[in-house]
Amino acid sequence: MAPELELEEEETMEDRTPSFAKSSSQTSAYAPQVKADTVISKGMTLTGTLKGKGTVRVEGIVEGEISLDGALTVAVSGTVKGPVAVNVLRVAGNIEGNATVKDHLCLERTGHIQGDIETVSLVIEDGGRLNGRTTMMERPKDHQPPAEPKAPPVPELEFGPNYPGGWDTDDTAESAQPEKAAANGKKNK
Repeated sequence: MAPELELEEEETMEDRTPSFAKSSSQTSAYAPQVKADTVISKGMTLTGTLKGKGTVRVEGIVEGEISLDGALTVAVSGTVKGPVAVNVLRVAGNIEGNATVKDHLCLERTGHIQGDIETVSLVIEDGGRLNGRTTMMERPKDHQPPAEPKAPPVPELEFGPNYPGGWDTDDTAESAQPEKAAANGKKNK
């Protein structure tokens, strides 16, 4: 009988999974995972136009246009057959159609896009497949890049008579300067 693994309330199995064992979608630094407002589940097919604001995750099939002011994630099991226009696009499944992405597109190692894309930022992981033309757009002038983390400040270096390699490096120099020797409590001979 295998022993049961007990976890504290705040700790989950995902927290205990080593980083090398997580999938690329869990560890990718380029496009963070976002909780989806809408999920097209595996086994479901949506036919028509999907428009709106928010985040959508496609695990099933969408046949038609997707136009979002937000993010679209196409899971490994997901397929989109039609044009896509979104702010952020993450593809681990399949897209058969053109894609216009205003901010960032991440084509994961299991992802496949069959169509032309226009984007500002593009990352294709090793194994990701893009069959089509790519047009890189310029960022809008009012776009603010994310702030880079600041390193802690480095204190100023201070040198003085008590610092090795500072003013005096040996006793002979100290004896040549009687006022320094008196300040240090030594008598000049």
